[in-house]
Order: sequence, then C-alpha cells, then structure tokens
Amino acid sequence: MSFIKVENVFLTPQNEYHLSVNEYYLWFLLRGLSNRRNKTVISIENVHQYMKSLQLDLFRSKKWENKKIVYECIQSLQSKKVIEIVRGDPSNNGSLLFIIFNENLTSDNIKGHEQLDDLLIETLSNKEFLYIYSVVAKWENSYSGCFLAGYEDWSEILDCSINTAKNRIKKCVDNKILYVKNSYYNDKNNSVIRGVNHYRITPFTDTEVDAECDDDDSTDEEIVHEDYGNWYNYKALLDVNDYLLYYRSSIKKFKDDCEKRISRICKSDRGKKAHEKLSRNAQDIINKEQEESVTALIHEVGDVILKTDKGIISFNEYNNEDIKGFWYFKEVNRFAPEINDTVPENVLEFNNNFLDIDKISAFRPKSADLWKNENDDPFAGLN
Repeated sequence: MSFIKVENVFLTPQNEYHLSVNEYYLWFLLRGLSNRRNKTVISIENVHQYMKSLQLDLFRSKKWENKKIVYECIQSLQSKKVIEIVRGDPSNNGSLLFIIFNENLTSDNIKGHEQLDDLLIETLSNKEFLYIYSVVAKWENSYSGCFLAGYEDWSEILDCSINTAKNRIKKCVDNKILYVKNSYYNDKNNSVIRGVNHYRITPFTDTEVDAECDDDDSTDEEIVHEDYGNWYNYKALLDVNDYLLYYRSSIKKFKDDCEKRISRICKSDRGKKAHEKLSRNAQDIINKEQEESVTALIHEVGDVILKTDKGIISFNEYNNEDIKGFWYFKEVNRFAPEINDTVPENVLEFNNNFLDIDKISAFRPKSADLWKNENDDPFAGLN
C-alpha cells in the first residue's frame, strides 16, 4: 500500500492553498503517479486517457471539455504554487509536463498533513466523495476522533449552496463513505439545542448513536449530548475537566462561549484566582500528556525530538522548520536502595535555549539503542 501526503491547507477554506473539488481531484491523481523523485511526467492527453482507462470520474463526458478542465486545473495548481511545471507546455495537450509537488505548505496556523491511500481515487466513485472523505479523514487521529461541521461549514468547504452541500453529504452517508452522528447540548436557558454533526470515516461504536443525515431539525430521535461539561450550565461551578475540554476543543463557537464566561468570572478577584488555578492545573495535565507522548516517541526512534512551528518531529525528520525547542534524555544517577548504590537513569529534559540544529545535534545519543526501550512499559525507569 502506498500513501499520498495531503497537506491540510488544501482542504481548509480561506487560505491561498485551498483547492476546489476539481483541483484536488486532479492533484490527487497526479500525485499518485509521481516517482521517487517527487515528479510526475504526463501530458494532458495522457491524463484524459488515464481517467478513461480506470473509469475515473471525468470532469466532463466530452473529450475536449474534459481536457479543457484538466488544463484549467493545472494552471490553477501552478498559480497557487501547489505544483511547479519545470518542463513542457500545458497549452499543448500532447506536450509532456514535468511536474514537481511542493510540500510542507503552511498558511497562518494551518499546517501539517494527512497520509491517505493512493488507491482512494479508484475506490471512491466520484470526485466529491474523494474530497469529502479527505476532509473528514484528517481528523481521525484528533482528540475527538471526529470532524465537527454544520451544513454552512460544508457549503464553505465545498464552495456550493447549503442545499447542494446537504445532498452531497447525504450521498456519502448513504454510500457508507462517511458515518454521521447528530449532537445536542443545553444552552444557558437549559433548552436543548442541536449542535454540529460529528463525522467519521469509520462506523461509530455500539455505545454511540448512528444517525442518518437528514434535514429534520426535530429532536424526536435519540439525543446525543456533546460533552461541553459545565460550560453551558451557569448554575454549576467549573472544574479542571471543563478546562481540559476548553483547551482541547477545536469548535470556535464553543471556545468563544467559554472565553466569554471566563471574562465574567475574572471580574472578581476570587473568580480570577479560581480561573488561574484551574487553567494552571489543566495545562499541567496537558503538558504531562505531551511529555508521555514525547517520551514514547524517543523510546521508539532513539533520538532527539524537536518542537517546531509545524509540530513535533524527530531529529531526522527536520527539514528547515522553525525550531521552538527540543526534548532529549539526560542521564542522571538515582539511588537504588535495593542494591544500596546509584544506577544511571534517563530523564526527559526540554530545552529551548539552543534553537540551532547543529547545536542541538550535540544532545543526540551516541547510539539510538541507548534511548530505545525494549521493555513492555515504554515509561519504565522514568518515574
């Protein structure tokens, strides 16, 4: 199985790299044909014949119209700096185009990528299915494991009307390409409000409720309450779990509502102190989870781990990213009462004083085996 590295900017609206459904479909096709040198060599005529031979979703049924859209998409991909044509003339359908693909694209806070099976273009029967599947797939490994969106969001993502977006999503659900769950929460008046839909590319478990995608906003169906903790229960005191939900959430409206409540709480000295304590405790938990994740990663790769503007990566994955700091194992001596002597122990350390890759290399182990952990417990010896 081969994978295609799909940049998150491609599928996120309102950035210079955002691709339309047609542009993404063609990019995915071309990327799947690339060689080990990250290059695809093909003509527009060959693209048309390739789409026909694999019975892919043509942009238009007429040959000349389909090739015209292929040409327009290639021009757009090039103008958005998603691809570069180093040789060949796109205006000539028979000209071989030497195409290379730009990677590690970022825009504001949008960064990262998702690895998708290159055969998806063949297994998913049309370009809308591939696009929608890709949008949801990138959230599979997130904290919630779901992509949360309303139909207005889908309308913006797919650049179509809300009714068209509803129809496209419904087709995906009907064809088991997506699985959807409706959610509800209580507002400040304790009224049940329908929230955004939760989408996955895999079925929800038995303890969760599968719901068909429909246009009925009634609440006769079984209600699934999204976990917003006590944020909308104004009679309840907030606790550290509520703050964890706030920090981990990617739902803009929910986070905005949380921040409004925090502003009200902090108007009094007592409320401000309570907020600061809960915020600090929640951040400590998140930092500990990150340390455990980084520790496990060091045990896996046996090398320094970098914190960069594009995420957490191993030393060998560094590709001129902006370094914010790094983690490494520092050897210390711990007294072991069972043998009445000291024993060496690896302790995780974070350093943001040295941000130059050459200086950081001095903290790497002499051998990866020194930091790798072959025990069942990846955190053994770190307590």
